[in-house]
Amino acid sequence: METVRIQNGQSEPIQTYLEADGSPATGLTDAYVTVRRLSDDYFLDWDDGTFKASGWTERQHLMSEVNATNAPGWYEATFNSTGYADDTYVVEVTCASADNVPQSGEIKVGDYVDNIDASIASRAAPGDAMDLVTDAVDAAAVAASGANEIRDSILSDGTAFPGARIDAAISTRSSHSAADAADAVWDEALAGHAAAGSAGEAQAHLDADVSTRSSHSAADVDTVLSAAHGSGSWAGASAAAVADAVWGELVADHYGTAGSAAEALAVIRGLVQQNFILDETTYNSSGLLTACRIRIYDSAANVPSTGGGSETTGLLATYNVTAVAESGNAERVDYYRAVKVP
Repeated sequence: METVRIQNGQSEPIQTYLEADGSPATGLTDAYVTVRRLSDDYFLDWDDGTFKASGWTERQHLMSEVNATNAPGWYEATFNSTGYADDTYVVEVTCASADNVPQSGEIKVGDYVDNIDASIASRAAPGDAMDLVTDAVDAAAVAASGANEIRDSILSDGTAFPGARIDAAISTRSSHSAADAADAVWDEALAGHAAAGSAGEAQAHLDADVSTRSSHSAADVDTVLSAAHGSGSWAGASAAAVADAVWGELVADHYGTAGSAAEALAVIRGLVQQNFILDETTYNSSGLLTACRIRIYDSAANVPSTGGGSETTGLLATYNVTAVAESGNAERVDYYRAVKVP
């Protein structure tokens, strides 16, 4: 099946060829056609000719055989577009007794084809004489006054005659120079040009003299840093001096910053068994340690004296450790893993 376009109000025959086992299928009584309106997916109820979302009496319409003798395998139904909106209507044919199904096509109703309301042959060709209504052009119409009116009409139509644009003396137009335009721009009040992203908005933010802004010197900055971090040669310090200050900083002063280098160093130190406790141990029948918990603290004073607790003061990290014995040898470790508890 194919796509066809018809004018609104026209009828269109829906014809399809059905075959079974490679031969035309004749005498079928189960060849059905459905029509779906594409804009809302409503189906045609062939019983009352309306499109519905549900509740059809006859959604599948039985197709008629064209002629079993002279046109074997051909079946048809008629789609009448009268009263329907301009739209695309999807046609689908199904048949349980045929092999070449389902088949589908489209009927496009209306749109530009509705404007084709006369044959091309009925229109005048270029150069043909045209019959005018009797007395359409009389003596008065071609008199001098009539000719003047035609001229004036043409000259006042700017779309038909560009010359009509010359509708005032050039001497009456503005004689301002480029300098005059520049003066007008720079003298314009910013308050009237505060649209987002405009030059006026940007300049409006320059709301103070530069001389009123901070004039702090390097020495002033040095004073502030020394007050916050201790005295030192902050002003003009060399890269080496800054490096010495960084590496000389106490790691313990920066444990509390999650994700910091100080925290990472403290955890690494704990994993080499400084300020840590291993508890909640589990052993297999051969005495192999198969599970435990490791907790790392920021100082020896905060490490619990006994295991099995939930102390959090100074706690930096907790790891769950598991070990798996070798297959066939419960006394040897095959692998173990340590996972940090979130």
